[in-house]
Amino acid sequence: MFEEILNNTELFALHRETCEENDIHVELSEKLTDDKYIILKIDAFYSTSNNMPKPPPSPDCLIIVKCDSNECYDFYLVELKNIKSSSGFKIKNIRQKFTTVIDDFLGKRFAQIFLNPKYCINNFEMYFVSDPYKLTHLTP
Repeated sequence: MFEEILNNTELFALHRETCEENDIHVELSEKLTDDKYIILKIDAFYSTSNNMPKPPPSPDCLIIVKCDSNECYDFYLVELKNIKSSSGFKIKNIRQKFTTVIDDFLGKRFAQIFLNPKYCINNFEMYFVSDPYKLTHLTP
């Protein structure tokens, strides 16, 4: 799957080394080597700078992790939000973002890769990541 993603010009343009936005980021395990995962910046695809006049809401990243024991993959959809309180968390908006990726990105536009029966999806999870109390910025 990784080779197909990196050989697709649209998907290759979304490839990133990290999943981060507005001082919020996801840290991957140090045990996870670079050849075992790919990070795609989904909101760069659904963007006015990508010639979409009215892009639908979308999450920040899709992280795909290759399983060690078989041709299966774990998918992690990630929405990063730099909010100061829970009032900045809108469930309807987050749901719309995840639905865009599942229905359109994975299910239609790039279905030939992501819905290819030769690959199995072992795990599919969605995350909302925030640090409203700035706990990651504390020093001991």
